[in-house]
Amino acid sequence: MNLAHKTNKEIETEITRIVNSEFSLVIEGILYFCELVKRNLHLAGRHSSLFTYLVDKGFSRDQALVRKDAVLLLLELPELKSDFVRRHLSMSALHHMRQVFRREQRRRKKAKLEPLTRERKLEVARLVSRASSRDTRERWPKNFPNAMEAEKARAQWRAIRPRSCFAVAKKNLKCLKSSKISGDTKTMSAPGRCSLPIWDMRRSRSISQRWKSP
Repeated sequence: MNLAHKTNKEIETEITRIVNSEFSLVIEGILYFCELVKRNLHLAGRHSSLFTYLVDKGFSRDQALVRKDAVLLLLELPELKSDFVRRHLSMSALHHMRQVFRREQRRRKKAKLEPLTRERKLEVARLVSRASSRDTRERWPKNFPNAMEAEKARAQWRAIRPRSCFAVAKKNLKCLKSSKISGDTKTMSAPGRCSLPIWDMRRSRSISQRWKSP
């Protein structure tokens, strides 16, 4: 596409049109996804969830997660739909909101407290409506300090966790222990398997070679 022949005014006009069209398409897409979930059309065929449906449609995993959270929150709190359509709440704001609500619900369940109510969720949603991303980030800790502290701790762990991991059968764990891996070995593991961190790919290749040795 060659735009060199266009004037500055034409460029500005086209950018405004494209931006407005993009916003409208995002809103329209989320509303269609809401109707899709209401009719359970996303569960047809090989899809087990809205997330896998969106990934199969071509969205990246991050894009699918943001859209999934926005859709599920609008279905849970339909009162927010008008603010979303009027662009008072963005798709990313809905995604962040649902993530915070879920963390707060888990915290309350673990502490055996009363669950988060719809009224409380709507109250918080109105506080962040029309707010900038910076103001939104400042308001979350004031409303859910404990949930945000837990997220801060998880973010710190993600920042220092190993760059790559690999999983091995537990019968090979003795071999790994004898290979003198240094560093923290705390990591998530699937049932029946043990995941250990590898601090760099050179050490990973070295350990793989030791497995092959008799």
